[in-house]
Amino acid sequence: MHRAILISLPFLLVACATKPPRVVDMTALSVPGTTLPSDGIESVRYAENIKTYPLGRYVDPNNSRIMHEGHSIYRVEKTAKWNLHPNEPVSVPLGPITHVRDSARTASPIGDELVAELNRQKEATKLSLIHI
Repeated sequence: MHRAILISLPFLLVACATKPPRVVDMTALSVPGTTLPSDGIESVRYAENIKTYPLGRYVDPNNSRIMHEGHSIYRVEKTAKWNLHPNEPVSVPLGPITHVRDSARTASPIGDELVAELNRQKEATKLSLIHI
């Protein structure tokens, strides 16, 4: 009986052992071809405009017993926005297979089904105008 307890004791201690915590690597991966170069960024998006206003010492308007030391205030004058009228085409790195079509400069792709449906609707419109 004592032998069975002595033999099972190491198994019980092993079951109580703590497992080491998992280490998760949270570093951002740099994927080539997915970042827009800085020289072409203005053709895609306008940057925000930030102004600095230097202030001297002043008394707090809410509490006359508090004086603020001179510091700068940074104010966003104009937020960032998309450039919808680019001057020159910019190649956006989307990967080796993806192609971007500039809809402002090229016509929409028209398939045979679309042309047939448009012609059918034109004929229907002409017939409805004749009956009116």
